[in-house]
Amino acid sequence: MRIAPQPVKENRRHAADAFGVLLVTALAAYLRFAGLGKASLWMDEGASAAMARATRTDFIFLLLSREMNMAPYYLLLRLVPPLAHSEFALRLVPALFGILLVPLMWIVARRVLPAHHSRGASFLVIAAITLNGFLLTYSQEARAYSIALFFSTAALYFCVRAVQEGEGAVAWSICALLAFYDHFFTCLWLIPQLIFLLRIYRRRQTSIRTMIAVLVVGMLPIVMFFAHTRGGQLDWVPHLSFTVLSEIARQIGGYSIVSTGILFVAAAMGAVLFFRDGTATARAILTQAVVPPLILLVASVAHPVFVPRFLLFWVPTLFLCAARAAQEVSPVLAVAAAAPFFAAMISAKWHRPPQADWRSATTYLCSSDNRADAVFFSPALAKFPFEYYLPQHAGCAPAVLPGSLELTERDFLYGKRDLAKQACSSAAQHPLLVLDSVSGTSPEELTGNCYRETSRAERNRLAFVEMERTVR
Repeated sequence: MRIAPQPVKENRRHAADAFGVLLVTALAAYLRFAGLGKASLWMDEGASAAMARATRTDFIFLLLSREMNMAPYYLLLRLVPPLAHSEFALRLVPALFGILLVPLMWIVARRVLPAHHSRGASFLVIAAITLNGFLLTYSQEARAYSIALFFSTAALYFCVRAVQEGEGAVAWSICALLAFYDHFFTCLWLIPQLIFLLRIYRRRQTSIRTMIAVLVVGMLPIVMFFAHTRGGQLDWVPHLSFTVLSEIARQIGGYSIVSTGILFVAAAMGAVLFFRDGTATARAILTQAVVPPLILLVASVAHPVFVPRFLLFWVPTLFLCAARAAQEVSPVLAVAAAAPFFAAMISAKWHRPPQADWRSATTYLCSSDNRADAVFFSPALAKFPFEYYLPQHAGCAPAVLPGSLELTERDFLYGKRDLAKQACSSAAQHPLLVLDSVSGTSPEELTGNCYRETSRAERNRLAFVEMERTVR
């Protein structure tokens, strides 16, 4: 029996790997494109659509004062107008980056994980990326979370490459800037990477002037932003509690208690193994797994910032740690843990937290069933998805507060006080207050105590509160 030469065997192995990654990527594409345009836009997605249709002057003002976060995504929506024409189009770019994350994670896993059993462990990583409902959710939203996740993971790859080979610093700086501008909270993962790069290049006495120059020039817009911003973007974050923490863990694990338990146990084991490995690469991964969530947890004592979407950038590192643990156990035990893990994620992948159905809500607000003489929105950003669907209802032009049906930069800046002030000066006698989120403020307080609640109905995951004027 003839034995194939070593180069031939290697080529076959690479071809098999490429085919396997292609199949998993195709599955990821199917899951992310399935029903992409089916769900209604929710409030934050409505804000993305509003940024796409704002005037050029208003858009520039908003970037510099309020909405620099996710700026590359907003710019892309404006540069390619068809991307803002439908729910599917608005979500297309995030879905594509969610798909591209699969082959990228294969490359990262192959470079990060020790050589023994790394092929099988790497396939476990990309399978988890593909099937995790938490990642799937944010790949199907008209927001920049999946884009930021892709570039922060690409930055991790170039960081590891620089640690191992001394190359990739400039590429890291470009990916880091793209990740940061797509979501500011990626800085919690990017800053430790930068520290590693600075230490590595200092030891090797290698020049990093180009990398530093790219970072300095790239950060100039954010300096202008912080000079103009009013803040307040995190006022909605709930206070930390055991219930909040357990729900965050459940979402990260793919909306399943079973997969969450397996993931965190395996990730903890893998973190210990990375610590024992003691290599520069292992230390880099361990830092990514431990430091950012710890910072968020400690910071939440002063101001709540520990929410699922900000921990999205933690998930790839968790999967790498879990895969590291899988490398050290017997194949039978690895399969015994992986089978219920993937089964639980598959069964739970659509069990995401429901969002408000603004498509149906707009239909109701424009129907004869709505007898109100004005519509008030709280929070003010809830007006955006309503305005997005309004053109589908010819002749529907209700009086709205805060602001009006004409989109301006003020619509992004309105707060509770603005609604109360405008409500009290309104001529409306029987308005309808639409609440998109639970608030500790009563409807009476939201409307400046100029109106009182007469009835309330829950529909489309929104609260519709009928009000009656009490004072002039």
